[in-house]
Amino acid sequence: MVLNIILMSILCVIAVEIIIRSRILHQVTTITSTAKRAVSVMASKRISDHWKEKVLPKYSLKIMRASVTMLGIFLAIIAVFFLIFSIRTSFYDFTFSVFGIIFAIVLSILYAKFRPKSD
Repeated sequence: MVLNIILMSILCVIAVEIIIRSRILHQVTTITSTAKRAVSVMASKRISDHWKEKVLPKYSLKIMRASVTMLGIFLAIIAVFFLIFSIRTSFYDFTFSVFGIIFAIVLSILYAKFRPKSD
């Protein structure tokens, strides 16, 4: 039990650091702002269909790149958890227990709030 708590603490710190350092919020902002621009272009009567056909694939590519980046970040975090699951099977049960989930959420929030700012 104690080893599972220590492993969960280490993994939560690693996950928070990956999320913060990878600037995932920037990716979310990129997706939402690009999607808003695409919708406004589509709804505009002043922009010709020719220009809509030119700009919308660029917007789509920008949204796709940001989405794939976010997916890669989340897959990296999940891969670390699965690596520990394969080494220590009791960690799987701990991770998906009510205590494990609450512990991970609280620890991650507290670490993100009080972490040393090195950036």
